[in-house]
Amino acid sequence: MLVPCRYKRPMTGYSLKNPSEIYATWQRGIPLSQAFYRFMPIDVQEQWKSLTEANSNLTIMRKLSDLANQGVQTEPGQVMKRFEGIVDHDASRARSTLEDELKAQCLNWIRTGALKAYGFFTPRTPNDLPIEVPMDIWEKTPYWSRETVNANGLKIEAVRLVLPDTQSLPSQTGRPSRRNEISFAYDELESNERIDSSGTLKAAALLIRQHVLDQTPANEADTRGLGLRAIEKQISKRFQSTKAAAKKE
Repeated sequence: MLVPCRYKRPMTGYSLKNPSEIYATWQRGIPLSQAFYRFMPIDVQEQWKSLTEANSNLTIMRKLSDLANQGVQTEPGQVMKRFEGIVDHDASRARSTLEDELKAQCLNWIRTGALKAYGFFTPRTPNDLPIEVPMDIWEKTPYWSRETVNANGLKIEAVRLVLPDTQSLPSQTGRPSRRNEISFAYDELESNERIDSSGTLKAAALLIRQHVLDQTPANEADTRGLGLRAIEKQISKRFQSTKAAAKKE
């Protein structure tokens, strides 16, 4: 039986004790817009990324550039045929089918308690703290890309999913870790082609730190755990891979 990655077993009889624990749990969560593939096995994640990249803006622009550089004279009636290979329709259909399957599986995990969801009431105010999303909200299909669920008179936004066993992690003293948030920010920025491969590591770290803070309620929007050196150290290898991939194109 397929279960979420790192999933062990549902916890029973456990509840978060205070708002700070709930907020810490929400911080560790994966945004709803990414959760349907990020809880899947690594090979499924790689398949999803490959199909997505096949028709990304960067891929399309590269194909158009290659076409322009060919400098081939084309008869007016043949112009459209030169553009037939720009969009990979097979990859697009495969991605759509896979996405439907992954979202259905993820929604089933939520409805059966294999994943827990947290988010903020709408309209959201700066002093709000996240709440656990009631199970009956999931009777309707969520707005995955907006990270929003809306049903039975309630609307909850900035929804993140966690494995039930992560709720029992003890609070740590000292400098807080925000590695998950940094990793998720890099994923989202890279998928939206906002990581500048021609820029510096510091510039990428600054962009990621601001993105993390933009996703955080105002009363928690500080830079604890978001030092530039810490971010640079965490993203260094990925950033070098991004730069190397860009040079090959």
